[in-house]
Amino acid sequence: MISTVATVLAAMAVVLVLAIAVALAVPVDVDLGLRAGVEADARPLDVRVRVGWLRWTWRSDAPRRSRPARPSAPRPPRRSVERRGRGLSGVAMLRSPGFPAAARRLAADLARVIRPREASGVVYVGLDDPASTGAVYGWLQAVEWPVRGQGGDLRVVPLFDEARLAADADLHWRIRPASVVGPVVAFGVRPATWRAVRAGWRARRTG
Repeated sequence: MISTVATVLAAMAVVLVLAIAVALAVPVDVDLGLRAGVEADARPLDVRVRVGWLRWTWRSDAPRRSRPARPSAPRPPRRSVERRGRGLSGVAMLRSPGFPAAARRLAADLARVIRPREASGVVYVGLDDPASTGAVYGWLQAVEWPVRGQGGDLRVVPLFDEARLAADADLHWRIRPASVVGPVVAFGVRPATWRAVRAGWRARRTG
């Protein structure tokens, strides 16, 4: 009986480990769309996000189900309680020796992992004065060509017959969770991180 239970538990552990490994290996697709501009009938900034993993998809512009409002009973007034000694002190953590360097290394590692695989954008430039439009177009071309050299697709479109400032950008990431776990775990086990956490707790409790 004991051997059968041990076998079942071992099989469940193996299945759980395999499931976690598969979940970390399957990439997550993230699409970000940005639209900004100065137009009368449009919002100054419109952001669209889509996240896909396996057969699950989430969209920021998907219609939400409206729930009927429920009447809420009046709540008794809360007593003011001093919340002292909860959380971490960010200032103390930043002042901890070695922590800023570890945080910068984590940011650099994550930036290499989650770089956009595809990036495209269009900038529309139109001012009241065509000469000013041409001058701004020339300045923006100094940014357009370096971006194309890095693999991005950026176009600057001058508009000499209308006053319009707008920009459209689309970015696509394909991120494997396993590639993110490594830098995060390495950051978490660094002695500098542990020292910063302890310093943050001490400063919060005594502050």
